[in-house]
Amino acid sequence: MHYFYVAKGKKDIRMVYNGTASGVNDCLFYPHFGLPTINHVTRALAPSYHQADLDVGEMFLNFILGEELRPYSGVDITHLRTRQDDLQHHLPDPLTAIPEWEKGRAKCWERWVRNWMGLRDSPGRSGQMMVIAKEMAYGDRRDPSNPFQWERVVLNLPGNPKRNPKLPWVYKLRADGLIAAEAFIYVDDCRVVAATRIQAWWAARRLASTLSNLGLQDAARKRTTPSEQPGPWAGSVAHTKGGVFLLVTPEKWEKTKSVVDELGEMLHHSTDGLMDRKRLEQIRGFLVYVSRTYPWMPPYLKGLHLTIDNWRPGRDADGFKLKAGVLKERPHIAWEWKAEEFVDLSPEEFAERTGMIGGPEKVRPVSRLARDVAALQDLLAGKNPSLVRVRSESEMSLYLMGDASGKGFGTAWWNDKKMDWESGFYGFWHQQQSSTANG
Repeated sequence: MHYFYVAKGKKDIRMVYNGTASGVNDCLFYPHFGLPTINHVTRALAPSYHQADLDVGEMFLNFILGEELRPYSGVDITHLRTRQDDLQHHLPDPLTAIPEWEKGRAKCWERWVRNWMGLRDSPGRSGQMMVIAKEMAYGDRRDPSNPFQWERVVLNLPGNPKRNPKLPWVYKLRADGLIAAEAFIYVDDCRVVAATRIQAWWAARRLASTLSNLGLQDAARKRTTPSEQPGPWAGSVAHTKGGVFLLVTPEKWEKTKSVVDELGEMLHHSTDGLMDRKRLEQIRGFLVYVSRTYPWMPPYLKGLHLTIDNWRPGRDADGFKLKAGVLKERPHIAWEWKAEEFVDLSPEEFAERTGMIGGPEKVRPVSRLARDVAALQDLLAGKNPSLVRVRSESEMSLYLMGDASGKGFGTAWWNDKKMDWESGFYGFWHQQQSSTANG
C-alpha cells in the first residue's frame, strides 16, 4: 500500500494511505454518519457565553485497526530503508549505516495496526470511539462538581405560548438556571461551550483529562483560551458578544467572492456557451460548505444545481425534472424517477441498465443561473464577512408556512393577533411542472 502527503495548513502535512489503489476499500463498507456543524454549537449558546477549543493529536492513529484487516494493511517502506549509496560511504564496515530497526527486516513493507488515513471506515469507527469518550467525560449529570451537570431538558419550541425566541429550541438547563456546558467533536476538533469563562475552562479540562486517561492524545499546544469571540470551528465562526452571531473568516469570505466572480466569468465569457462541469462541481462543493453558515445562500445555488445536472434525461429546458405523468410517453428517460433501484449498482451495472456513462465535460447553463450569480455578488459585496444573527432579541414570534405542490399553492402568516392567508390554482403549464419548479 503506497502513501503520499497533502498540505495541512501552511506549515504542516498529513499522510494519506492509498487504500483505493490497493483494493482494500472495495472490500469494506461503513454506513453514512453525521458530523456536528456550527448550528449544533449554537444550540448551547446564549449572549456572553464562552467557547474553547481542543485538538486530538494523530486522530486516527489513536485507534487500533481490527485484526482481520491487519494482514491487508501493509505499508511500503522502500524509500525509508538505507540506500546502497549510503552504504558506500561507510566502507569498510557498511553495517554501521543500517539503523537498528532495519536490521533483520528483509521485506520492503511493514504491517500497519492502526486506523490509517484513506481507509474507508476509519472516519466512522474513529468518530464512534470519540463520541463514546465524550459521553464518558460528561459523567454523572447530577454531580454538582461536574462541569457538564444539568437538571432538565427544556423544549422551547415554536407554538409554545411560553416560548422565548432569545433561547435555543432545545437545551439542557442547570440547577442555577444557566444553559449546561456542552462539547462538540468534529473529527479531531473539539469545541467546548459554557456560560462563563471559568466554566468553559473547567469543562475543557475535564474533556482533555478524560481523553488523556483513555490514551487519546490531547494536543495541548492547540488549546485555546475560553472566549466570546473564538476562531473558526468546522468552517464557521460563532461569536456571543452582544448576541449570538455566525460568520466566516475574512479569508473564506474573500474566497467565496472570488469563486462567485469566477462563476460569472465562466457564464458570460464562454466562447461556445457551455461551462466546464467539473469546475462547476468544485465551486458548488465550496459554496455548499459556506452555506452552512449563511442560510440566505442555498436559494441562490439552485441555478448552479440545475446547470450541473441538466444533461440528465427527464429534464425540461430549465433543468427541472419532468413530472412522472409527462414521462409516460417517454419511458426511455423515466428511470430517473426510480433512482432508488440503482443505488447499489456498480458503475458498470449502472451504465448497462441506463445507457449512461458518467456525464459530459461541459454543460449548458440554465436561464436562472445568471440571476442567481448576480444576487450572490450583491449579497457578497461587503468588504467584511456578513454577520448572521442566530436568534432575535425581540419577544414577538411570527410564523410563516406554505406549500406549492400539486395543482395549487397556499401560504399562511400569523402572529398572536391575526392570521393572513392566500391560495390559488396553477395554470395548465405550471400543473405539468414538479413542485420544486413551482416552489
